[in-house]
Amino acid sequence: MLESTQIILSSPTWSLNGVNIFSAQLVRGLRQRGLRARILLTHPHAPDSKPMPAPTDALIEHLPIGPWAGWRTRWRVVTRYLEEHAPCIYLPNYDFYHASIIPLLSDNVSVVGILHSDDEQYYEHARRMGRYWNAAVAVSSVIAQKTLAATPALAPRLTTIPYGVSIPQSPPKNRNTSAFLRILYAGRLEQSQKRILDLPDIMAALHARTVPATLTIAGDGPARKTLQQACIAHDLPASSVRYLGVLPHKKVLRLFEQHDVFILPSAYEGLPLALLEAMSRGCVPVVSDVPSGVSELIEHGVNGFRAPVGRVQVFADLLERLYKSPARRNAMAQNAYRRIREGNFTLEKMISHYLELFQHIEKERGSHTFHRSPGEIQPPPSFSWREHIPMPLRRVYQKTTRPGQ
Repeated sequence: MLESTQIILSSPTWSLNGVNIFSAQLVRGLRQRGLRARILLTHPHAPDSKPMPAPTDALIEHLPIGPWAGWRTRWRVVTRYLEEHAPCIYLPNYDFYHASIIPLLSDNVSVVGILHSDDEQYYEHARRMGRYWNAAVAVSSVIAQKTLAATPALAPRLTTIPYGVSIPQSPPKNRNTSAFLRILYAGRLEQSQKRILDLPDIMAALHARTVPATLTIAGDGPARKTLQQACIAHDLPASSVRYLGVLPHKKVLRLFEQHDVFILPSAYEGLPLALLEAMSRGCVPVVSDVPSGVSELIEHGVNGFRAPVGRVQVFADLLERLYKSPARRNAMAQNAYRRIREGNFTLEKMISHYLELFQHIEKERGSHTFHRSPGEIQPPPSFSWREHIPMPLRRVYQKTTRPGQ
């Protein structure tokens, strides 16, 4: 039944984030199983401070629309695109603005809303759009519980499917050969969620304790210059911090294998894909103790460490402990690998779970079990009149309204 159904995962741009990496992995896996899956970039002309190299083995299409189009035109084109590709299953991910058209879609377009993060944007999306979804997916049990608390009517249609990653067949090798503690941050350089400005403070705390450590930063984002300035302000040795920018996904996986510790000082998360990948490569996680998937993955002191958000000295304590005990660090690396391999976090399991969900949705479509009540376009609360300005004109507007211009 699924062979004739197109599966369309949406994203505004091919920007550096875990959701896009998840989309590429899911599309790749579905296509390997003979399904017609693709990624639809709905706003590829939008400016992006962290563009990511596009995968060559996952089909990516651009919404057939130019950069000058306003939102009324965009909504009309994305609606027409989905209906022309029906029967299809549409996964809007975090493409909240384009997903405003879901109430207009016919029953030939099934919708799966995925809550990727413990973030109010996703819960608001579920409250506003959940009634029109054929199914909802939470990436962790904590997110599932919070979703049901906010939108109890989703209970019959909500399932939990954790992210999955590819896992090496062999356990990680002993990495106790370096004189330095090799720390890696991989992800968006952004402050409000990722708290990347904690990184220079943590490195300065390690330096004050005479702990020899290096920090590798793979990624980019709006806070890159501020981060670099903070490292300079802390008088950190230039050799102790290196910036690699945005790398192809395969190179990031190799970085996990070359480092001792993966650090993530976030204020909130979902089920961080980079964390799963780091653990699967034996890179010991030292991360913020936030709700959601982190507590489901990391047993403190066994396969990683969890520290309170913003507690720089606690992060430094845990890193110093790992440096001083190479044997413990190696044991935790082995435990991290086993947690991913033996848990529910393999790529094969994730794809199988989505296949089962899609088959269930198609069965309901065939029996007309689910019917979407027609509604109107419903933009999120963050949508403003500025969003109606076509992107090229908006760039001009932003330049002419900057302070001092």
